Amino acid sequence: MRDHGPDYLDAVANYESNVINWNIVYATEFARWNDSLVFLYLSDGMFWMDHPFCVLDAAGWSDDEQLEAAGIFIQFATGVKYMQDLLRFGIRPIPSAGINNITCCQSTIATIYGANPQFNSDTNPVIPYPTDDVMNEVLETWHKIKKVACIAMIVDTSGSMSNTDSFAKSRLEYAKTAVRQFLNSMEDHDYLVAYSFNDIKFSKASHEGLKANVRSQLGTFFIFYFLNVYNLNWANSLTAFGGTPLYKTMWAAWKHLTNIKTANEQNGTQWNYGLVVLTDGNDSTSTATEHNNLINSYPTSVEASNDPTVIHIFPIVFGDLESQGDLDNLAQVSGGLGFEANKDNLNDIYYQISLEF
Repeated sequence: MRDHGPDYLDAVANYESNVINWNIVYATEFARWNDSLVFLYLSDGMFWMDHPFCVLDAAGWSDDEQLEAAGIFIQFATGVKYMQDLLRFGIRPIPSAGINNITCCQSTIATIYGANPQFNSDTNPVIPYPTDDVMNEVLETWHKIKKVACIAMIVDTSGSMSNTDSFAKSRLEYAKTAVRQFLNSMEDHDYLVAYSFNDIKFSKASHEGLKANVRSQLGTFFIFYFLNVYNLNWANSLTAFGGTPLYKTMWAAWKHLTNIKTANEQNGTQWNYGLVVLTDGNDSTSTATEHNNLINSYPTSVEASNDPTVIHIFPIVFGDLESQGDLDNLAQVSGGLGFEANKDNLNDIYYQISLEF
């Protein structure tokens, strides 16, 4: 909502204190939309977060001096003065502090910041926290029913991807590992298509479809025959050589996703769509038309981009993302995210992107 306006997202589950602080920190951004966040207090019950604080007096490594210090700290942390200070950050005091007026002391628990100090654990029932079994069932059910993600994965296989950057393996080898992890992170009912590019052309993997049906062709799948290991899948077969037709490939993948999206919309099917592209250099062989076609398919500003069904673009760049100006801008106006990659964070980046879906 901060970047794309109130039409982009309806609601999100979060803490009262976060709503307060976001309204303060992002006041300028929200002002562009003449809007702000509001915390909803459910009449049939809410979760109330507390953070138990105890002294480990039975631990063998706690000596008398440490136990005394811990007790003194608890007295300080739960004292009236400290509890009043926390009101400035939208954090409610513990009941034992005896603070009945939570609007004092520069409190940010106020309607102007999206909160209502009139609501409390007496006015709104406290819902007990669910058991581990219930939460596990909720999470399992969520994975089964969540909206399908349709993802085009693009991997740069130009010659520069063979660079090792003084590490043990090349950029491409680290990329292969990360791509396989990304595939493992997606759901079986997600739809996947894969592209690679080098020289002046691109290639699309011969297999695409639901992950459950194409995981072996795209991800990790080996045949062991005596002492030989044969790589039969797309990720393992990638090799680095040639130039960088970046936008040629992105435009082809975007058109492919758009065709899938159009067909789905015609029969009432709603999916999420994403284009995840890993590259390490400037485009060297795409035409100006191919470049501009993709750029012109999106609004010119973040403020003008408020369509949640748009194809989200996630560029992953070995090097400086800002130097790839159009990629950085495409990530922003498409509601995606841009990343600067290295061998240490590449796996985490792909995992973070998988969580977006």
